[in-house]
Amino acid sequence: MRRKKDSVNVSMRLDKNIWEDLKVYAEKKGQSYTVATERILKNFLDQNFHAEGNISE
Repeated sequence: MRRKKDSVNVSMRLDKNIWEDLKVYAEKKGQSYTVATERILKNFLDQNFHAEGNISE
């Protein structure tokens, strides 16, 4: 059995257009909305904060 990853629940309101884009993106990539969102956020943070030394990885 696969072990659960260390995670937190996040609840937020998204603009409907952003949600629609996320749905299309996730479906095209064959990913769940959670996986797609995690990868998008990780990529953004790696490019915009970690590279500048603002957040530890």
